[in-house]
Amino acid sequence: MSNTVDKKTTTIVASAPVLSRRWLVILMAVMCCTPVITIFVLFRILPPVHEQELPAAVRFEGVPSAAYYETDVKQRAPVRQAILVLKNMGEEEWTNMIIRVNRSYMAYEKDKPLKPGEERVFDLGRFQTRRAVFLDLKYRPISNVQVYARLPSGARATYDVDFPTD
Repeated sequence: MSNTVDKKTTTIVASAPVLSRRWLVILMAVMCCTPVITIFVLFRILPPVHEQELPAAVRFEGVPSAAYYETDVKQRAPVRQAILVLKNMGEEEWTNMIIRVNRSYMAYEKDKPLKPGEERVFDLGRFQTRRAVFLDLKYRPISNVQVYARLPSGARATYDVDFPTD
């Protein structure tokens, strides 16, 4: 192998266009401003998104009282058979439901729709975080319930209720 450079390659590199400093700055400014301008324009053009209110009722059975949480954790008995009862108070059936407890523990119900006036029972031991940590009422009282469901129109509706944790 020789260390000589082919004259044809040298000629191609020498004749390639060169970007001046001024055009480099302009190109960088355009590259930085384009996404910002695009987001601003889309924000102004697209209609606002509103989630509908989900007409629901939630109640619990077998959940410990506030006095239970005042005792030392080591002295608390395990909580068994605690359930959440969700009722569809609306006039439309719900599908693709996601129920969240304490904003972290979730349960999915995608197979069976919930018809108007119907109740569905969920075992609270079924709820888990995304990291597969199950809800244990021995350590965490219930402070919030969120229900997300799809309506027949395709719209997404939500129900959010907070419970006092005194």
